[in-house]
Amino acid sequence: RRFKTHTYIAFQDHFLWLLKTQKVKKHKGWVKVKITFYLKRFAQADVDNPAKMVLDCLEKGGIIENDRYVKELILVKEKAEEDSIKIEITS
Repeated sequence: RRFKTHTYIAFQDHFLWLLKTQKVKKHKGWVKVKITFYLKRFAQADVDNPAKMVLDCLEKGGIIENDRYVKELILVKEKAEEDSIKIEITS
């Protein structure tokens, strides 16, 4: 069993709130997901750890049916002035 930190819970709450403010297409079945992380602290950041958080939020927010239906996952990290995330989902 995995315990969620306060940081994780705050990220999830904010992410789910943002999903409600956007018109995001919901996907059923198998999907391809590309997540681009734009990071200030580029060299210190792992790209795989936050990917699970994003997938969990997409599932909890009803955007994808279940993260086990992700047939292709592309993770990219880019150096940026501000931290942000871009998510692309296709069937």
